[in-house]
Amino acid sequence: MDAEESEKCLSMHQPWASLLVAGIKRIEGRSWTTKLRGRLWIHATQKVPKREEIDELETFYRTLFEMLGQEVVFPEHYPSGVLLGSVEVVDCMKAEEVKNWDGLAETLKLEVLCPMCFLCENPRKLVLPQKMRGYQGIWNLPKKTVKNLLPALKTSAVDPTFSWKNYMVDLTKES
Repeated sequence: MDAEESEKCLSMHQPWASLLVAGIKRIEGRSWTTKLRGRLWIHATQKVPKREEIDELETFYRTLFEMLGQEVVFPEHYPSGVLLGSVEVVDCMKAEEVKNWDGLAETLKLEVLCPMCFLCENPRKLVLPQKMRGYQGIWNLPKKTVKNLLPALKTSAVDPTFSWKNYMVDLTKES
């Protein structure tokens, strides 16, 4: 199975889940590491977010994007108990490594809030979020669900040109 068909899924609280799938949030923080690379489906837990949490995070990310001279459009809704879409995990790094990353935009370093950082790009959201139960940690979606939902994904990036590869050093060029 190629990365495009990955069944791996992560349940997250709102509003963080929708912000990640929208491409507004580019680092998903965890207390644990993963070897997973490639597509990671994002599921929003049943917990309904408080208005204060939504306002606080929207203010935080609005400020980050203003620092870049960019406007950001936030999701209209933060649904719970649904599969929202997916992101591509390109790496998992320790927080200290990300914070000390030479050449990495300061706005990205400000997203580091947990010991481990999943570096995410290529966010894609489902045209219609799918109601389903989630689980703790990284879990597997049924293969049939993945096959049926892949065509329903659409690009959702705030900045479709964003890529972590722009910040990664090509070690073959160093002598």
